[in-house]
Amino acid sequence: MVEKLQVLKRKVRIQFVLVRYTQNFSEIINYFFVDYLSIVSRQRRAYAKSYVFLVSKEVERSLMNRKTAKCLAWCHDNRSKLRKLHSTMEFNLRIQEFVELVKADRRLEAVKHARKYFSNYEEGQLISIQHCMALLAFPITTELSPYKELLEEERWSRLVEQFRQENYKLFQLASQSVFTVALQAGLSALKTPYPFNQLFDF
Repeated sequence: MVEKLQVLKRKVRIQFVLVRYTQNFSEIINYFFVDYLSIVSRQRRAYAKSYVFLVSKEVERSLMNRKTAKCLAWCHDNRSKLRKLHSTMEFNLRIQEFVELVKADRRLEAVKHARKYFSNYEEGQLISIQHCMALLAFPITTELSPYKELLEEERWSRLVEQFRQENYKLFQLASQSVFTVALQAGLSALKTPYPFNQLFDF
């Protein structure tokens, strides 16, 4: 909800600038660029003051290294706020821990893990738990869906992305600035054949 309001405010600001400076393209670009730097500066100051930036980097790095402990600690520290956001971060981490135990052929430990963390499931989580438990009966080379997807390494990348997005929501940080949005829109209007992320490295 907060991010939607931020996006709406930015759209209004963009419309205002386009109307006011429609005769001077350079002033429009200058405005968006200053706005972009301002947002980056504010976000960095906020991160520095509360150590949010350092913590988030550490959590992302640990997830990339196939470790869940730091992200679980982050979930514990922000549990009440995450619950209000209806976050599934901790649940997905516990599923990944279960999957890693199965992949390591430590199935008895996986069962103990399931008893400890899956006994008090929430609405909508039962099917995922059932898939996990059924995974115990399959080899890790299975091609049968959805068990094949549970064993994919790509799940770690999705956990990183989920953490990143929920961290944005938790601390009310916008994932994009007005400058980035406007520049993307401008490139689309020009119908450039080059992908945006190859032209600029943000």
